[in-house]
Amino acid sequence: MYFSPEAQTLDVLTKSGNTDFLEKVKNMRRISLVLGVCLLLSCVALAQTKRATKPTGIQSAPTTCGADPVLSSDGTDSPQDLLSPATSAFYTLNAKAGHSYSIEVWDVLDQTAGVAPTIQLLASDCMTSVASTPVTSVDPDLSQGFADRISWIQNSNATINIQVSNPDQNNPYVYQIRVTDTTLYSPRFSTYGGYVTSWGFTNTTASSLTGTLTVVDTGGSVLATAQLTLPGNTGTFRTTTDLSVPANHAGSVIFAYVGPAGGVVSDGFMISPSGNPILPVLFVGKHSYR
Repeated sequence: MYFSPEAQTLDVLTKSGNTDFLEKVKNMRRISLVLGVCLLLSCVALAQTKRATKPTGIQSAPTTCGADPVLSSDGTDSPQDLLSPATSAFYTLNAKAGHSYSIEVWDVLDQTAGVAPTIQLLASDCMTSVASTPVTSVDPDLSQGFADRISWIQNSNATINIQVSNPDQNNPYVYQIRVTDTTLYSPRFSTYGGYVTSWGFTNTTASSLTGTLTVVDTGGSVLATAQLTLPGNTGTFRTTTDLSVPANHAGSVIFAYVGPAGGVVSDGFMISPSGNPILPVLFVGKHSYR
């Protein structure tokens, strides 16, 4: 039968009659056992405290303007952030001229909160406000929850700072932020050979939306622009004839609008001088193929 070295030592001490030393050894073993149990309980308590303070997968929101994470504008949901009471979080967007954007913030855990955050755009100096339009109540409607949505058309290439503020003085919120480039593109139009190109825009929301249509030739020159107002749940059409696009030109078309992602769907087609054939052309968002 096998005995451990420790057991053999205790057996020798017992047989030798050295009871004082034997008792000291036993006391040391008891102390070691108690310390081990206490250390284990402390580690468990520390882990529980950390979980209660910051749930797994949730990170603290960035609190410094000008040194913030750059968000992609491809409509990807951010990781969950934790926004403390009466504080602001900051993000950065590299916005491009002529593009339209939508920014959404929503609480994935408390969707019926009695308080809403605010989204504000700031220039690179972190002080100057950049104009945007609130579209929180435009469907898909985010009203009545800890949520906000804004949209705008960017005038020039610029680095934009996004400030998300929690007005609640007492409660933190877990939320996500999403930036979407909502610009729509048609890769082809033509006025060669008497062809006319027509574009259709359907407002999928119940609210009136506005946007800018820009016709560009193959060399990059702007041939025509038009400001469009799209009534809710209604289709609107424009043609190269309406916009006085010169004959014998070809190129592409861009439509930027103020509204939520998916607020406008569009298509296009080219019509021969005789009215037949009709050739369909794409008119989609740049992230439609993700």
